[in-house]
Amino acid sequence: MPYENSPSPKRILITYATAGAGHKRAAMAIGEALEQRAESIDARCIDLLDFASPLFAKMYPKTYLFLVQKLSGLWGFGYGSLDHPLIWKIVEPLRRIWNCLIERKFLQYLRKEQPDVVVATHFMSADIVGYAKKKGWVKTKLVIVITDMHPHRIWLTPEADAVVVSNQRGKDVCIERGVAADNIHILGIPVSAAFSKQRDLTQLRSKWNVAQDARVILVISGGTTVGKFEEMVEHCMQEAKQLDIATHIFVVCGENQAAAERLKRKAATLECTAEVFGFINTVDEIMAMADFVIAKAGGLLVTEALVSNTPLIIYHAIPGQEAYNAYYMSQDGAAVIEKDSFKVAMKMKALLEDKESLDRMKAVAHRLANPDSAQMIAQTTMTLI
Repeated sequence: MPYENSPSPKRILITYATAGAGHKRAAMAIGEALEQRAESIDARCIDLLDFASPLFAKMYPKTYLFLVQKLSGLWGFGYGSLDHPLIWKIVEPLRRIWNCLIERKFLQYLRKEQPDVVVATHFMSADIVGYAKKKGWVKTKLVIVITDMHPHRIWLTPEADAVVVSNQRGKDVCIERGVAADNIHILGIPVSAAFSKQRDLTQLRSKWNVAQDARVILVISGGTTVGKFEEMVEHCMQEAKQLDIATHIFVVCGENQAAAERLKRKAATLECTAEVFGFINTVDEIMAMADFVIAKAGGLLVTEALVSNTPLIIYHAIPGQEAYNAYYMSQDGAAVIEKDSFKVAMKMKALLEDKESLDRMKAVAHRLANPDSAQMIAQTTMTLI
């Protein structure tokens, strides 16, 4: 959609790529924050894959999912290798050529529309906009919003005007890699304002038919199931049934509807208090009720939990970016990591029976949370115009 007929002088393009759900959710959160501002703004969220060939657009997310689900060790090796300075020095120019060839229609769009600012919530768009700036084809400002806790080299381009990281460690790494300290902003990972919304929990429990005295656990896979998700959920259901504490389990399987149907049947067989869903858009409500979340270590997912002041048991971390997320969260004390399915259920039981430890983790989650991240990124974006 062209900008040429828009009366708004402040044109902001928020870019993502649909490889997993996190990049899009971050882009939408920033767009939502910009729409709430008093200034006259024309902010648009676009998917880079809409500008690629149909074959590439189809294969890109499928290839990513195949690698992280079936060849996660190879994915982790590639992630670590590309973060090495010597390897990156060789690969980076080839990668830029590849990105610009694949996204030449996006480059044409940039040159035609000339947005005032591009906010990149995916590393591919950061690289392409950086190239267009270097060539002098656009004079747009570039804001890079890193949606994981570790700023991998693939995110960083010297043409960026602002780089948003989630923590001080991320800023330190960026400085080591040559990013000017004044251009680095510790603003957190942006998530929807729904996760920090103040709620009447009594009414919310009534809405979801949850007993007022029940402990609530959310088990969530992210966009799709990875790791031994179903096995882990079954162990949790079995353990919850044996507890003396009233426990209500919500299971969200994302796009894996087949897994959701199998787990529904398992819950009925075990006769435990569990509700199983595929994709739903009300995770924020369940997370608000939850005593803790059992999840994989996706950047957006762990941030949504933090913003909800909800600690985590991390059952799976994709080698690479999610391994860093899990490590940072566990080091800070807002999460515990358990990779064995049975041990996850045991840790669930232990936390339910240890209010002191759970309260301590909740306090850490509250301290680490940055619920205004999207609004602060919007403000940073506006200051560049």
